[in-house]
Amino acid sequence: MFISSDGNFDYSISQTVDIEYTGEYIAAVDYRGTNTTGVEVELFMDVEDESDVHTYTSDIFPADVRFVTYLLKPVRLQKNARVTVGLRMHTPPVFAKIKKISLVVI
Repeated sequence: MFISSDGNFDYSISQTVDIEYTGEYIAAVDYRGTNTTGVEVELFMDVEDESDVHTYTSDIFPADVRFVTYLLKPVRLQKNARVTVGLRMHTPPVFAKIKKISLVVI
């Protein structure tokens, strides 16, 4: 996916899934984009369980030469937890490319 703007912009992309098996999971994104002053990009995972919503994030420091895989630290997820994984951007005029966003059990 290619994202670009001539002006400041906010952008997010995410997907929500229900966890089928209890275990340790890692969220990851393959990202390439402009790294300049004011670029804010984060990989996030929101986990909704019976009691609350827990948010895990990792800042992305873009590289515009090649794709880099960014990871969240492993998170233990329980069966039936509802999980939203995605990317948030708040940036000046830049370009970004997203190759893959994933949530995998380890």
